Amino acid sequence: MAKASRRHPKQSAAKAARKKPVSGSRKVAGKLGKASRAGFDLSALEKVSRTFRSRVDKHIIPGYCFRVLHRGKVLYEDAYGFADPEMDLKYGPSTICRLYSMTKPLVTACILKLQEQGKLKLKDRLSKHIPSFRDTKVAANGNSLTKTKEHTPDLTIMHCMMHTAGVGELGDFNYKPRPGFAADKCYHELNERVERREITSLAQFCDELAKIPLRHEPGKLHEYSFATDILGRVVEVASGMSLGKYMQKELCGPLGMKDTEFFVQKSKARRLAALYCGREQALMLSAEHATPGSLGVPTIPSQLSRKKAALCRIDGHTPAESQWIEGRQCPVESAAG
Repeated sequence: MAKASRRHPKQSAAKAARKKPVSGSRKVAGKLGKASRAGFDLSALEKVSRTFRSRVDKHIIPGYCFRVLHRGKVLYEDAYGFADPEMDLKYGPSTICRLYSMTKPLVTACILKLQEQGKLKLKDRLSKHIPSFRDTKVAANGNSLTKTKEHTPDLTIMHCMMHTAGVGELGDFNYKPRPGFAADKCYHELNERVERREITSLAQFCDELAKIPLRHEPGKLHEYSFATDILGRVVEVASGMSLGKYMQKELCGPLGMKDTEFFVQKSKARRLAALYCGREQALMLSAEHATPGSLGVPTIPSQLSRKKAALCRIDGHTPAESQWIEGRQCPVESAAG
């Protein structure tokens, strides 16, 4: 697995190759029998395999790999199709995939580890660790940020962990702000500055984020947000290390997660799964819709397959062109994905 570039991937016009899927469901010898005697009904997992294989055969996805464990033992695993059809890379347990928002539980685990080490408390005010949030206000209207409430909210680490901090977020992949939503515009501009490399660290990102009024009072509403990015910065401040280094030292390293980083090492590039999307998404990522200066190289719409269900490759023609590869990754280590 890999965690890397913050937002828009590099784009290309390549389509997923129509190769015959390979690999097969592998029931681990002996362990499946023990699982059955322990009361596990594996028929549901076999149904999952059949369903996903059908999606591969219909070219809805290029391939997949999954594994189910219980108390450290493999109960069932299945791999089918290609991780990178153009590179003839089959899906398997060693395939490196993008984590995206599954970075959130890793960052949250780092926060809990720091609490165990006595370096923070979950009830700490956020401004104790990130002073720029000391003067952050709450918008009088969540959709308009021109007016704010007089008081300064009691924003804590716990609020960020529970997604009730009142911070908003903007969608990925060149998502445009909704007309009339001032908060969307602010977050969009912040994202674009990251893409243009004007913002080059998580510290700088959080300082800029703190200038945008909260959309809601902390603790009042659960909302998917940049809150975990803020937690990532708390990890850096409390540990005195970058988020990636602390995560490797205290979490991924001890757990043997040797492939989990904010980028893919060049020596491991051959194992990186290609990234695909549907034609409609590819068109949204094209030069006609992409923001100038984005990290991605736009797809030319006329080169895309005209089939509605076509798989279109994005994030480069080859692993070496990926925005997740070492040396090409975004400098802001996004804790939220």
